[in-house]
Amino acid sequence: MFYVQSFYKIKKITKCIQYKDVLKKYLLSKSVKGTIILSPEGINGTIAGRKKDVNYCIKYIKNKFSITSFDSQNISTSEFLPFYRAKVKVKKEVVPIGLKLKVREKKKSIYVDPNQWNKLISDKSVTLIDVRKPFEHK
Repeated sequence: MFYVQSFYKIKKITKCIQYKDVLKKYLLSKSVKGTIILSPEGINGTIAGRKKDVNYCIKYIKNKFSITSFDSQNISTSEFLPFYRAKVKVKKEVVPIGLKLKVREKKKSIYVDPNQWNKLISDKSVTLIDVRKPFEHK
């Protein structure tokens, strides 16, 4: 049984190109395969291998980029190794949506009063991305 883990973290990452070969070499040393995308705005990947090896790689990635927890992660199993090789790519965007995102180092919650919501989203400088699932917005 193989362990498959996908993850992403929106976080400022500098020197992406320098990490490319280092990460790939580590994945190969653990016989873990899959793809990791590095960009100045974060990291995104899906890797697979034996459970302990994937866990070592995840711990290594978290330590290398000072990540305490991912913004999202999915864990599943497979009867076969779903990837043929280990790849690490450097791209302009971690999730290609064509928007320039401002990454904040510290999480800062901003509460918007319901009475101010319509005013906020009608502002031309505001981009609203609705990530609700269909049943949630119905």
